[in-house]
Amino acid sequence: MPLYRVRAPASTRTIYQCDVICILVMLKKLKTWSLTTT
Repeated sequence: MPLYRVRAPASTRTIYQCDVICILVMLKKLKTWSLTTT
């Protein structure tokens, strides 16, 4: 439930960039985690 999107509609672009960065970081963590577990 992303409430910050509704609160700050002017900075949606920066929020989107942050979301993309967060997703990339999570993917990296998942990759490293899967490599260490297997």
